[in-house]
Amino acid sequence: RQACLDTLTSLARVTQFQPLITSLSSYTPAQGFPALVAKIVSCKCGALIEMYPTAVANAISYFKSKNPMLRCNVVSFLAEVLCYTQDTEQEQVQEELVSAVIQGMVEMLKDQDREVRKLVSMNLGRVVILSIKN
Repeated sequence: RQACLDTLTSLARVTQFQPLITSLSSYTPAQGFPALVAKIVSCKCGALIEMYPTAVANAISYFKSKNPMLRCNVVSFLAEVLCYTQDTEQEQVQEELVSAVIQGMVEMLKDQDREVRKLVSMNLGRVVILSIKN
């Protein structure tokens, strides 16, 4: 985990986007993946924002991962990214992708892993509310 964080921090330095550098330097792996994603998204780095639509489209496939940790991480990632993008006019992800995320999350409410179900339950409402607003 620390190696991944070190790599992210190095990449942040390349962007020279100070809020991202600061966010990553204040994160510790003990805080967990949802906190990392929240910190990255909240710093509103333009280079990352441009990648969000593609990242959302690609992330949906991880709903079917055999690894429950990856399923949890993708739910955290998608919820944070969509809560940011769908709350702005200029960065919105296509409605079809948001619908696919919601459908995938609804299916994951029946996941065999309790932690996955818990995380989906905590985040599904956030995504649905944003889709209704738009």
